[in-house]
Amino acid sequence: MSQKLTLTTTSLLNTTISNATDTIYYDIQTPEHEPHLTTIQRLDSRTNRYNLTGTIQSQAGNPVAVSVLGEPAKREDQWVKKAIGGLPGERCEEHIP
Repeated sequence: MSQKLTLTTTSLLNTTISNATDTIYYDIQTPEHEPHLTTIQRLDSRTNRYNLTGTIQSQAGNPVAVSVLGEPAKREDQWVKKAIGGLPGERCEEHIP
């Protein structure tokens, strides 16, 4: 079953992704007092409480780190796999049959 999701932004630091009935509802925030930390929370429609889904840490001089569902943070390049062909101008060394 597919869902139509709506992306709303209350500011450049806060975003919401949800469906029409809010049964899928994610709150993404980067607080002004912690600009290096972005949190992703999912609203549980049954309990009306937020569950921390993931974090993205980006501090100057350090690689971006991603943590999902309470797992230890991993560097972005370990968490995100490049598509075949990579980014424009990059040469892809890995071939996936």
